[in-house]
Amino acid sequence: MFAYLSQLRSYRGNIRKFKVNFPQLSLPQQPWSYFGEWRKSLSTGRNPMADRKPWVTISALIWLESNVQEGWTVFEYGMGGSTLYFTDRGCLVTSVEHHKEWYHLVLEKLTLSRSTTAHIEEPSQIAGNPEITSEFKQWKGLNFENYVRIAETMPDESIDLAFVDGRARIQCIKAIMPKVKKGGYLLFDNSERPRYKPGIEMLEKEGWQTTHFAGPGFYEKGKFWCTSLFRKPSGN
Repeated sequence: MFAYLSQLRSYRGNIRKFKVNFPQLSLPQQPWSYFGEWRKSLSTGRNPMADRKPWVTISALIWLESNVQEGWTVFEYGMGGSTLYFTDRGCLVTSVEHHKEWYHLVLEKLTLSRSTTAHIEEPSQIAGNPEITSEFKQWKGLNFENYVRIAETMPDESIDLAFVDGRARIQCIKAIMPKVKKGGYLLFDNSERPRYKPGIEMLEKEGWQTTHFAGPGFYEKGKFWCTSLFRKPSGN
């Protein structure tokens, strides 16, 4: 009972603080409808890898469940539950990861096939031009240029869905934009963080349609956040 009340207070507090934390965003309709499944996700043993799901907001996951199709070409920066999720749904997945130990952990859960390509590109000491860095403390001062440039292995306008949830995210967005099909999608996690604003502005300037999925996410007790979806203009 104590755990339930603690979770209830945490969830209610995040709803109350939503407009303070995210003044530019709209709270999802009926946020309490997510409470039961959200609470279950906090159980021991539940995590994105065990559940084979991406760690995004619940409303973003609902969109994925309704829209991802077998045979889609998916490219993702950052491996994890999302890699398992898209592969399980019959997508043609290309993933890039910067952390060797995590890369091998994901591979243990993943049966690689012709439909799945996984890259490991660890950061290097700063060298070259331009210098592509991460703001994350553990990786600050290292160069992620090779990691970002994995996008160049993809043909232009070949991707149905790009998922950006790794390091050097603004540079990753810039690199992957031309690889997304007209009418295709880019999913960007933690988009509420101020340092990612230039990436969002870059997409919107190019006419990508924006949908913000802000609110609770599975496995996370302490906060709400935002996963944003961008759709590339269809053109003529």
